[in-house]
Amino acid sequence: MTLTNAVTPTTSGPEPQAHLYICDSEGTCLRGTPARELEGQRLTKLGGETWSTHGLPASLAPQMESCIQQVLTTGKIVRVLIRDMVGASRTLTYACQFMPTALEGNSPGIAVKVQQVPEPRDMHEDAVNQRMVDVVPMPVVVVRVADWRCLYGNTAAAALFGVPDGRLEGQSLAPFFERPGDPDRLLENLVIDQQVADFETHILDHEGQRYRTVISGGCTFARGNQAAMLFLSPAPERHAPAVVRERDALTGLPNRTALADHLDAAIRRAAPEQQKVAALFIDLNHFKNVNDGHGHRVGDELLAVIARRIASCVRHYETVGRLGGDEFVVVLEGIEDERDTMRMKRDVQRVVSRPVRIGGLTLSVTASIGIAYYPRDASSADDLIHTADRAMYRQKMPHRPAL
Repeated sequence: MTLTNAVTPTTSGPEPQAHLYICDSEGTCLRGTPARELEGQRLTKLGGETWSTHGLPASLAPQMESCIQQVLTTGKIVRVLIRDMVGASRTLTYACQFMPTALEGNSPGIAVKVQQVPEPRDMHEDAVNQRMVDVVPMPVVVVRVADWRCLYGNTAAAALFGVPDGRLEGQSLAPFFERPGDPDRLLENLVIDQQVADFETHILDHEGQRYRTVISGGCTFARGNQAAMLFLSPAPERHAPAVVRERDALTGLPNRTALADHLDAAIRRAAPEQQKVAALFIDLNHFKNVNDGHGHRVGDELLAVIARRIASCVRHYETVGRLGGDEFVVVLEGIEDERDTMRMKRDVQRVVSRPVRIGGLTLSVTASIGIAYYPRDASSADDLIHTADRAMYRQKMPHRPAL
């Protein structure tokens, strides 16, 4: 059986036309289609109203300059997704790709492609031959590209996500990804390359059980929507040394599991004399703006820099680890004076708030930090982290955007 035949194309209507531009290193448009009247203009200086006139999001204007500079600095392709609110309940998504190219005389130039992701449409044709796919032992899902809503999932997929057979349809699969940015990364590949191969991620089922998974598949049309048929398989085991498995792959810091072990050990050492152990829960403010504005690759580089700065504040017998995302924890032992903990808090906030230069961009974040003490605030490692997390949330409240 050929798995790619499990979805039959249906009438879908024309896809939104891609906008293509070739510009020089200053952002001046040399060639453009379909908007030829933009030739000779600085794309990085055009206002949002100009892009709106040509059917593109106004928010493209502030994104353009930083992406072009990033391509010129790194020599790599930059891909970003821009979401544009239209009215109170409608959002349009645009896939943007910035690529280095050589101009006449070998001078550096940039090729820009901007294309709207087709909007979902309410149609009832079932383009999935369920009898073919149901018998496949590998988990298979068909998702609507615009919003990750599941159009079809076979029996094996329902088992992977921990839901009753037939109950995946209509659900968004995005919340099942452990890393919130992974659905957007997959979407970039699907929209721009029309396929994805060997994308490794972690899936969380309804019980919170974590599965390391490899996703491959390609775009098609199902039930009148641009869709993707995805095959999910267990990721191969990596027989890395234990010390490697206990390290966060991005920052090199102790990961969530190793951090819990360090904190448990610190509490056991402190228990006989009821000495203090402090957990400082660190969360970055405005980090989401970096991911949304410049892409997850820039966000990952920023996290690596911030992790090194936080680590520079602790001594060799103290511990700093990454819980995940933009959250870190520092563990302090043998505390005689809580003023020492406050000094550590101020040191971390100071180093985190220093601007970071990445690929021609100047990025700034700050840190909200909550503190909890053993044995006063909690008696176990998990409770101590949760208490520090709640204290951090109270610190972070002023940084939350107004509703």
